[in-house]
Amino acid sequence: MTDDERNAAMRFDKDAYAVAQQRVQSAPLALTEDDFDQLHIVSPALERDAREALRQAQLAVVQQRAVTTKSLPAARTSTANQWDGAAETIVTLIAANINPAKDRIAALERRNAELEARVLELEAQHAASSKVDVV
Repeated sequence: MTDDERNAAMRFDKDAYAVAQQRVQSAPLALTEDDFDQLHIVSPALERDAREALRQAQLAVVQQRAVTTKSLPAARTSTANQWDGAAETIVTLIAANINPAKDRIAALERRNAELEARVLELEAQHAASSKVDVV
């Protein structure tokens, strides 16, 4: 999909754009594909910056987990405890990547339902207008 096709398929929403800007600044891990779309409508550079902010936030999570894992007391030697930090990091990263995709899928499904309803409406109008009254 080209940028022109992508922009044509999206609609600017002032409120959604404001939320996206806020998330870039204060909660980049919460950014969704809809947020990226709103930013892209205004400027592809804003979208790139937001994706970079998300990447940096994910990297910070991984680095923080690494520091936490390295600083565990020597007394924590059980296998389960050794893997707690790594498992939590993996869950955080998966959630950060799956949740935006789930949100995007839901948005696309809603848009698809709207478009399907519109097609049915147009087909009904076309059928009604093409009927010939026989007297």
